[in-house]
Order: sequence, then C-alpha cells, then structure tokens
Amino acid sequence: MGLRSKENKTTVPADQKETAAEEKVEVEAEVKEEAKPEKAVALKKQAAVPASVEGAAPTLMSLRNAMNGEEFGTNLTRLVPASGSVKVAGTPKVLGKFVDVQLVSSSDRWFITPVADPKDKDAKKFCRPSYDGKTIPSRDGEAQTIEEYTNSVEEYDEFDVKKYLDLYVLVIRAGDPDMQEIVEAFDLIQVSVSPTAAPMYRTFEKLGKLRVMRGLSKAETQNCFRITATAKSNDSSDWTVFEFNPIPLNDLEGYVPVDLSE
Repeated sequence: MGLRSKENKTTVPADQKETAAEEKVEVEAEVKEEAKPEKAVALKKQAAVPASVEGAAPTLMSLRNAMNGEEFGTNLTRLVPASGSVKVAGTPKVLGKFVDVQLVSSSDRWFITPVADPKDKDAKKFCRPSYDGKTIPSRDGEAQTIEEYTNSVEEYDEFDVKKYLDLYVLVIRAGDPDMQEIVEAFDLIQVSVSPTAAPMYRTFEKLGKLRVMRGLSKAETQNCFRITATAKSNDSSDWTVFEFNPIPLNDLEGYVPVDLSE
C-alpha cells in the first residue's frame, strides 16, 4: 500500500501480539480413521441429497458479509482469546474454555496500528479499523485512504496493517456452566479472530458440507459450531488462539437456529 511500514521484528508470537493489539483498543486437530464399509455406504447416500435441503440452515460460506461490519463498529460486545479461555473483551468475565455459537455473518477487518513500544499508552489513540482494506471510516470528516491517514500522523513513522476476521454470532452455550445465564442475556456478539487463526476458520467454513455428509453436523444446524480457546507456548512466551470444531450433536439437540435475515 506504500505505507510507511516495515516488518515488526519482535520475538513475541503473532497470536499473542495480535490479541494484545485488540485489547489495547478497548481491549482441526486432524482426526484420521479408516473408513469402514458401512460408513462408505452412508456417505454415498448422504452425498446424493441435494445441496438445498428443506429446513437446512444457511451454510457458513453463504453467511460471508451477510451483515455490514462497519455498521456495528465497536458497539458490540466482543469475545477474545486470553489465558486459554474465552474472555469478554474489556471486562474480567471469562466464559470458559469454549463457547458454542450460531453464525449470523462473517467479514474481514483490517486494523491499522502504529509501530510503537508496548508501554506507549498513547499509541492506541492512533489505531484505526478499515472494513475494505482501502479506506478508514470517517469520524468527523471525509473518509480517508489508509495511506492518507498514516501519512497524516506525525507522531509515528511506521504503521502495521493487519487483516482480522470478525464473526457475528449468537452464543448458545458457555463452556463454564456458571456463565450460562450471562451468555443467554447476550444480544449479537462479535468474535475477534486473529490474522493467524483466520485461515483456520476459512478452512473450517469451506468444509461445512463435508461435515454434514459425514454426520458430524446436521443440515438444520450447520451454521452452529464450537469456538475453543487453546493455549500455546514456546520457550519464552504463552499465548492463546481460537480453534473451530463441530458442536457434539447431543449438545445441539432441540436447538433451532434464529433467523435474523430481513
């Protein structure tokens, strides 16, 4: 983009840095098994079912950009990964190791941040979101391109531009049963997915039909899944990343996805 930017040479793992940046602003293990003959027959029968099944929920793929993320901005409650758990950003509330959710929409978001010392408390004042990767929404005047904005900030010479993923969801269940009453009171929730974890979600999203064919998910609840906060570490740091998996079918028994389409 021609920004005054260069690679950040910090040794902190990417997921830890990305989650920290989010907090500043407000702050598939692959399972392999041998196919049994009876399973192969079941797959063949399910594969013959038309893609558009009566009563089926929308696929995850079809929910890309179902809503305009820019309209919500930073007004929604956000969930982020922290210390091996799912946390409500900007609060001490921890919902447990996972949350079960129904997807309403997904969209990309770019985050523009000054390259600064982590102790620089003023840096967050110059962080900006972009919802198209080109422009920064207007606050008091006309919208600016990302380059125009970064060139206008005299306080910092360099900026990072990173691509995040926002999931707009309804929370079905908290991993911590004691937090269930709290999540049931939630309205629409934004889940912030880091640049490192976003490709994992996009892969999970594309394999939705295969999960239905294999019987891991049901067509009528195929827009529901589990987000797990998984702790990672190396010799010098610990961090947490979101991972995505089907919800056990028994845990979705009786759940009917909410239709928020107009």
